[in-house]
Amino acid sequence: MITPIKKSIYKDYILIIKIIKLGELMKIITNFEISKGYSVWKEAFVKNEPMRQKHTIKTLAYSHEEGNENNVYSVLEIPSMETMQELLKEPEMIELRENAGVVFETQKMTKLVE
Repeated sequence: MITPIKKSIYKDYILIIKIIKLGELMKIITNFEISKGYSVWKEAFVKNEPMRQKHTIKTLAYSHEEGNENNVYSVLEIPSMETMQELLKEPEMIELRENAGVVFETQKMTKLVE
């Protein structure tokens, strides 16, 4: 069993790693269609913030195309494309996205570079 002191040190160590990684984050734009309406998707997206934080994913912006609430965009900072792919394969994330009405076949991710 981990003692409280060691557990605290472990959490601090993880935090330091995440802070170091912040300098390495890449930006991506995601785009996909939804089938259950923007308000349903947005509620699920907002509730999912803890899972994004767990994977060091920061939301910079999200919204829908003007005149088409079923075409959603988000701009994210992520540690790597691999991290994003791993998150999207997690059963909890798959279920959440299904319930939010994400049409998986329409998902596109674009990595931004300077």
